[in-house]
Order: sequence, then structure tokens, then C-alpha cells
Amino acid sequence: MKLKLNISALLILIMFPLNIGYIYPDTESIKLNAMKAGYDIPGTNHYPHEALQRIASLSLKGEYDFTSAVFDPVTNCALFGTSTSPGIVVKIRLSDFQRLGAIKLNKGEDDLACAVIDPDHGFAYFGTNTTPGKIIRIAIGNSNDPPVRAGCLQLSLEQKITSAVADPDAGYAWFGTSTKPGIVVKIALGDDLTSPVRVGAATLNFVEGDLKCAVIDPPSGLAYFGACSSTGRIIKVALGENDAPPTRISAISLNANENYIQSALIDTASGFAWFGTSHPGTPENIIKIDLTTFSRVTAITLPSSDISLKTAVFDASTTSAMGYFGSVYNVVKIDLDNMTRIDALNVTNEYNLTCSLIDPATGFAWFGSKTQPARVMKIALSDFTKAGSLTADPGEIYLNCAAIDSVKRYGYFGSNASPGEIGRVDLSTFEHAGYVRLESGEDNLSCAVVDSKNGYAFFGTDTSPGRVIKIKLDPFQRIGALELSSGENNLKCAAIDMENGYAYFGTNSSPGIIVKVSTGTGDNPPERTAALVLNEGENNLRSAIIDEEAGYAWFGTGTNPGIVVKTLLGAGNSPPSRIGALTLDPGEPDLRCAVIDKNTNLGFWGTYSFPARVVKVNLGMGNALPSRIGGVLLDTNEDLPRTALFDPQSGCAFFVTYTTIGRVIKINPGTGNNPPIRIAGIELPSEEKFPSCGFIDPVTSRMYIGCYTYPGYVTMLSFSQKGFIKATKFQMPEKGYVTDVNLYSHISTGTLQLSLYGSGEEKNLIWQSGVLNNTSRNDFLTAPIISGNPASVLLNPGEYWLAWQIDTTLPVPSYAQGTPGAGFYVLRDYGDFPGILPSAILTDEIWTEYINYETPTPTPTPTPTPTPPPYFGFMSY
Repeated sequence: MKLKLNISALLILIMFPLNIGYIYPDTESIKLNAMKAGYDIPGTNHYPHEALQRIASLSLKGEYDFTSAVFDPVTNCALFGTSTSPGIVVKIRLSDFQRLGAIKLNKGEDDLACAVIDPDHGFAYFGTNTTPGKIIRIAIGNSNDPPVRAGCLQLSLEQKITSAVADPDAGYAWFGTSTKPGIVVKIALGDDLTSPVRVGAATLNFVEGDLKCAVIDPPSGLAYFGACSSTGRIIKVALGENDAPPTRISAISLNANENYIQSALIDTASGFAWFGTSHPGTPENIIKIDLTTFSRVTAITLPSSDISLKTAVFDASTTSAMGYFGSVYNVVKIDLDNMTRIDALNVTNEYNLTCSLIDPATGFAWFGSKTQPARVMKIALSDFTKAGSLTADPGEIYLNCAAIDSVKRYGYFGSNASPGEIGRVDLSTFEHAGYVRLESGEDNLSCAVVDSKNGYAFFGTDTSPGRVIKIKLDPFQRIGALELSSGENNLKCAAIDMENGYAYFGTNSSPGIIVKVSTGTGDNPPERTAALVLNEGENNLRSAIIDEEAGYAWFGTGTNPGIVVKTLLGAGNSPPSRIGALTLDPGEPDLRCAVIDKNTNLGFWGTYSFPARVVKVNLGMGNALPSRIGGVLLDTNEDLPRTALFDPQSGCAFFVTYTTIGRVIKINPGTGNNPPIRIAGIELPSEEKFPSCGFIDPVTSRMYIGCYTYPGYVTMLSFSQKGFIKATKFQMPEKGYVTDVNLYSHISTGTLQLSLYGSGEEKNLIWQSGVLNNTSRNDFLTAPIISGNPASVLLNPGEYWLAWQIDTTLPVPSYAQGTPGAGFYVLRDYGDFPGILPSAILTDEIWTEYINYETPTPTPTPTPTPTPPPYFGFMSY
């Protein structure tokens, strides 16, 4: 494939002098000549790995790494912020130490490094360690409500917000940055009706950066910020009256080894402040500062077991003021007046303490850990003992089953936890969109089906007996559960008949049992209606496929060899009935996964074995028994397929291996009675191991795979050119009017849209076609410019992009490998092209596409006809 520029000679239109004054150019009479720019030599539609490509992954991590906390005395609740992306704010009622709920913030509202509270108005404010910095406003609610995101102030100049103090009575807060130099930005908090606004800022000296902690003295109008730098510094800042900005007053440079200040306490009554260091590898120090003279008084050096003092709380209720500093492995109790270490409380799971709060009235302090999952430890101050521990949501772990709501385009992943959790993923944005934690006993979710027509999902448990849990999809919540009969244990597979309102669950028992469950109308719970006990030897049902229109389902067993059992679903509440069974060949055991092609009445089963096989089965019309057609042996290391997916457009099946290095294998079904063919396979990254479940989104034809990991990963893959905008760079050698855009098509199917984009980091849309029905086979599909938008395009010399998108998974466009940067792609649902593509991913893909253009012939300037001078004279008679 090559760049072809057919530059013809330029015709010159000669303009003769005219006697009618100046003549303006007539654009319709300009002579034009056809040129080409782009690639017009066909490549191939055998894409690398047959278009199998991993695109991205999403970790379904929960509430981990607490890094900020505030106490609300009105509700006696605490809010803890996480360093996750996006951040999460978790609300805990302190009276009974109960988690009340959490709010996951918006994309980009990450790493909640600091927080302040305005209890009178019921809001907390979290600063993000991001660029630019953001202040997230959280409505606290009453003592039973979860927190609610109430707004965001995005700063224009300040970034990486890592420390904060507030004077809620005055209505202001001050946030310090971890930049160099540090900046202290002042925020007016607002009230119930007004949002927070930026008032002003003070930029500190260059060496006064990385402001990780701060304390405030409101009566004096001062705040003190600690610099987490190799030379520890304390910076004194005037807060500014009313809307006046803050100003830097002065700073103290601390002694040698008093570095990396990360925690601070203040006693405004006595006029002292204390600052703790976080410099692992050297003994930590606590430095006492006299605020009246703003000078260093003394310091205490701690033993080597007290590592990294990142948080602290102050207790003035005792005779001598006490400070409690959280470190990596313990909480250190310090007599602040006498500067002596009193004791240390070692921790176990609640290590790496990074945030804390105290309620001296009740005599307790709480420390949050930067762990996965995050934990909160409660400490009784009276005897300095651990009084309790709360584990935050660990996230969706060990993903074991999955299903898709193809209408709303959400994916649902069930975990093998106790109790089970169901995570939701927004497929349009590929973001975590919430979770539901089930009730006690609803453990080890092992199969799932979705009724997208009515908006419900049903999850089966790997318990004895099995349970079926009904989930409402909008709002996302648990509705109820059904406990099956004795012996109907360990539900390993399921199929659903949405139109008639029944789901069918297969048990991992000997013999296998198929349980018919009425899904229940509306929010009514599911009900068991009947069961079918299979024949002896038809044990351990592991896979299920269904043709609800024909009224049949087929179940694969975990036996050796595997058996495919055909069943008639039965009308209404009638039980299913056994039609017959097919025993596969030796070496084809344990049918863990299967897909159905209803158009050809074929089923494909993967054997959970070393080596693995994919077996093609004629399912049999009507009551005819299934029959084996053939099988294909997968490649070395492509073992233990546990997930099978099917693309009805291309007729291809995909099998995913439950191995340490997960693999996805693409299978061509083979025509007629020919066996299936392995045509491609790819490996997943090492962290996305043990892929165990998945589905295909029919809108984009992207594949989503859930992994049996801690935390759970969801991997997004593509297996065709659908669901992308793809483009090839070309050079426009001269100025020209584009007449048409052309794309080579190997197969005459589907619809396409073509477009032109400008170059640069943000690629701007220049032109797009309408929807084109693809009738071209091994030929170019042409889109006239005049039929698109706009109806004419004039390009100047330079670089441009020819882009396209397609609505079929069949291999239509023509590909060749180029150099890096020759192409780009953007994940996008099929439809109008966006006006700007700021986040295109560069590739080495070249697609056979070009433009025809015409160059306007320069128009000579006409020679004006001289105008005779006016005649002045007299006429006499």
C-alpha cells in the first residue's frame, strides 16, 4: 500500500480585457482538475489476531486507602475520604460504629487528601490531590442517611490539595497545596443555597512546598502549615479578614532530621502547636512550637517502632494535654506538655494510619488506615485500648458470574464472597456504577441471568440449598430471595426465558437437577415452580443454553466424557421434561461453558480440561436429539475454558481460559458439517488472571471479562472493527476542493460513515458523510462531499485524517501495517462523528482510503476599461 498523489498539469484560464469595468470571478466557471490524496491500494481484511484486542481494564476496588476524615458533632457521624480514583466518601455513625453508606464521586474527583467540616450548615469539604485541584462539597444528612455529593469547586491555578483548615463560624476554609512553592487558597464555604467560591490565595516561598498538614488559630486570625520537605518548615499565614486573601507572614526552619512534616496539633489556649515527622528510615520527631514568639521550643525523638507520623488528634480534657499520633504500626500517646512518650498501642489489620478524629466528650478516638480494604480503629482514651474495628467495603472481589442488561447497557458481576456482592459497570463509560451487598447466607454467587425487558437480574448461589436472589436494576437494589428445596444445591448455570417469565437453574449434584423458577411480576420475589431430576450419570450441570422461542434448553455436565442433555421447557408452571442426551467423545470432559447459534441451531461447548477442546453440536430440530459434528483442539496453554461468548453477526465464538495467564480464543464455527476452527488467540496481562465470566455488548460488540481476583478486574476487549472511530493520516500536498471520500470494502455488508478530521492534538471535524449502505465488494465505497456535511470542503496543504466507522463485526475495511502514528482509534458507539477528538489513541494501522480533490486555476485580474472623463460645456441655440 502506498501514498498516491496524481498531480496533473495546472490549466490556466486566460482572461481578456473587457470594457465593462471590474469583473468579479465567476466560481462556476473556474476550471478544476481531479487529484488523489491518501491510500488507494487494497490491503487485507485478515487483521492482526483477527481483530482480537484488549482495550482497557477496570478494577472494582471498594473503599480502600482512607486518607482524610472529619467529625460531625451534630449527627455524631464521621466521614472518611479515600485516595481512590474517583474518590469515595464513607459515612460512619460513631455511637454504634456502623457504616451508613458511601458516595462515589465523579470522574476526576480523585485522591481525597484533606477535609474540613461546616457542621452548622451540614456540609463537609474534601480537597483532591489532583491537577487542577478540586474542593468537593458533601451533604452530611441526618444520622441515618448516606452522604450525598452536593457540588464541586474546580480551582483554576491551585493543584494537588493536601492540607486544610476551616473557620466555619466565619464561613471560610484554607487549603494548602503540595506544589513547590506551596499555595494557600482561601475558600468562602457558602450556605445551604450558595456554593463555595475561591476568594484568593497566598503563594509561599519556593522552598516552602508540599503542605501536608495545617492547624488554625481563628481568634488570632492565623494558620500554620507544615512543609513535607527535606528541611522541615512551619509557615505562618495570616487568614485575611472577610474576603481579603491570605498572606504569608514568616517561617521557621527546623533542626536537622526534623524533616517531612505530615501531622500537626494545636492548643490555642496555651499558645503551642506540635508537628510530627514522616521520614521512614530515620527516627521520627515531634516538634513543639511557641506560637506567641513563633519559635521552636523543643522536640522529642521517638523509637524506631514509631514509623511515619501522618495523623494526630489532640485531647485537652486531661490534666496534661495529650496527643495521639497514628503511625504505620501503632498509635503513639504523647504527653504534649512534658514532651514525653507515654505508651504505644500496636495495631494488626489497621496499619498505615493516615487520618483520625476525636470526640473527647465520649472519650474515644478513631484512626483510619490506608489499606485495602480501608479500616477504622476505635480507641478508648481512658485506658488506651482498642475498642473496636470496622472494615470498609472491600469492593467486588473474586468475580464469578456476569450478565448484561443490553437495554440500559450495564454489566453486572457477582462475587464469590460471603455474603455475595454484585458490582455494576456502566458500559457506555466503562466506569464502576455501584454495588449491592447481599444478606447473610446469600454467598458465593455462581450464575446469573438478566431480564432486561422488565429490569431485573437473578443470581444463583453456590450454597446448600441454592438460593436465587432477585435484583432490581433501576434503582439498583436487592428485592428478595428464594431458597430452593433440599438437595437443589450449588447452582452452577442458568438460562432465562424473558417473554414467559421463567429462569432455569442447573445444580452441581448427582444426578443434576434443573429447577424452574418464576421470576415474579414487578417487585415480587421469585418462586420455585417445578424441578426436573435428570438420569443417573447426568451429573454436575455446569453450562446451559436456551432457545426460548423454540421452547428448549440444553445443559452440559461436568462428567467425563461430557454429556449434553436436551430439555423441553414446559408451558406455564409445568415442569421441564427430558428429551434425550448426547454423550461426547473420550477426551471431551467437563462442559463448563457453552454458546448457542440460534440461526444455525448449533451449540458449541468448551471442555474444562488439559488440553481443552471446543465441540460443535447439532442441537436437533424439535424433539430430535442433539448430535456431535466435530471438535477442535486448542493450542498449548489454552486450557480450562470457563467462559464462552458468541457474536451472532460474524457467527464466531470466543472461549476464555480460567488460567493464571488468561487467554481469549476466537473460534470460526465452520460451515455445515465441518468442524470448528481456531483462528486466533491473545493473552491478558498478569494482573487480570483467572478470567471467569463475561458477556458481549451487542451495541458496540465489545467483550467484557470478569476476573476471579482480589479486587475484581473487568477487562474490555474488541474482536472486530465495530465500536470504534478509526482513521489514517494523509498529506494534502496543495490547496484543493475535495470532491469525494473513498474507503475500500472487502465485503458488501453493513453501513458505514466516513469523515475528515484536521491534525493537531485536538482533532477537529471538517466533514462527515451520512449513513452509507455498503454495496461494495472488493471495491471502493464512494461518498460524494456534496451529499455530506458541509456540502463543500476546501483543504489547505498539510496533514489530515480520513476516518470511518462501521456497524458490523464482519471484516469489511482493508488494513495494512504502517509506522507508529499512521492511524488512530477512539472508542465510540456507532453514530455521528464528534466535533473534536481530544483523546485519540495513535496506532500503526493504515486503512485503504483516499480523497479525490480538484485544484482551482488561478484567476487573472481583469483589466478595467478606462472611463472617459466627464464633459463640461455649454450648448447654445
